[in-house]
Amino acid sequence: MLIAHRLASSNEPEIEEILRNTIVLLVPSLNPDGVEIVKNWYDKTLGTPYEGTSPPELYQKYVGHDNNRDWYAFTQVETKITVAKIHNVWHPQIVHDIHQQGEFGSRLFLPPYMPPVEPNVPKQLIDGYTELGNWMAGQLRAKGFQGITTNSTYDAWTPARAYSHYHAGVRMLSETASARIASPITVKFEELRSREGYDPQKASDRFGPVWRGGPWHLRDITRYMTTAAFTLLQHASQNRERWLNGFYQIGKEAVRPRKRGELYAFAIPPADQLGPLLTILESGGVDMTLLLTRCLYSWACRLTPSTHVSHYQSPRLSGVRAGTPVAVMLTLVVEQFINPTCHRWMRVGRDGCLIIRRSVSLMLLFKTPISEKGICTKISQLSLSPTRRRGRFSMDTARAPCRRNMPEVSARQA
Repeated sequence: MLIAHRLASSNEPEIEEILRNTIVLLVPSLNPDGVEIVKNWYDKTLGTPYEGTSPPELYQKYVGHDNNRDWYAFTQVETKITVAKIHNVWHPQIVHDIHQQGEFGSRLFLPPYMPPVEPNVPKQLIDGYTELGNWMAGQLRAKGFQGITTNSTYDAWTPARAYSHYHAGVRMLSETASARIASPITVKFEELRSREGYDPQKASDRFGPVWRGGPWHLRDITRYMTTAAFTLLQHASQNRERWLNGFYQIGKEAVRPRKRGELYAFAIPPADQLGPLLTILESGGVDMTLLLTRCLYSWACRLTPSTHVSHYQSPRLSGVRAGTPVAVMLTLVVEQFINPTCHRWMRVGRDGCLIIRRSVSLMLLFKTPISEKGICTKISQLSLSPTRRRGRFSMDTARAPCRRNMPEVSARQA
């Protein structure tokens, strides 16, 4: 809230430049339930031998007080809201992830991260957080801040901690040394302990200047945090076009036509738990196309080949966003696409396959993945042998006019 107050009340030229050149979105706490539990325990134990200790309860039995590793599975409501309302709406070029670490290491960590970096992180983002982190560390050191480390301790390997790295944005993690929650501590120099990549008792290219120990208050923590935050905002405001151009270049690379032999897509076969997986992929902004595929039949059946495809108004497949280019995959929740008059003839089996009880004709509507206005795919051949339990659809891409206001599915008795 110190950051919000200064942005809202200050007339400093630096702040005015930030507000003029950037859009700042603040999330005061990504774990409000955990914060409330910690604060209540701290208030309850203040002045007792348990002051500053961890509470004897968890707000969530699996993630405890730390939902910071949920940025790929989206199991917690806080993560879902942040992704849906901020990341996927505003698409930030820089995300400053402000954290605290242990008491006996550096006073502040800033990127760059330790290698290796997860291979799918674009080079522009690696260059971006490296330049920005080193610049921030240099600015803070010039202002007299001590005990700063870069290129140590923390990595950029797992997607579980870095949603923005897969959405064209830099994740700037900062870790400030803790106290006993809000109670001050005194750290002796000899109590400082090494972390991976640096020794807090020795200056190096990854650490410095050396902090000699002493009192460490809540105000010291917020001073390091807020100064780092405004240093980041200053760089963003002064290099606005560079950050936006990097964002554009990453997006351009992501949508360019793929060459022969390059990875184009992942094929996901039908499965009982496919619905939750598709929901996770949709939450992460993954484009999905459902392809026409074979299904099982309990009786011989005949499907007419004269059906035209049409534009989807509200697809019903679980986990698929309205308007997403899809083709009907009969091995998914097909029952949603069937006209109610045909429910007595067909059902969906446990494996998700369409079970047809008698001969019927279906009209299945879907939007072609080919993004060419007014051009639709046409089902050209549908045939089944009475002696076979498996049938396969074949399609061509004959040009046929789209019928915009047709019902999603219609059926009649053959």
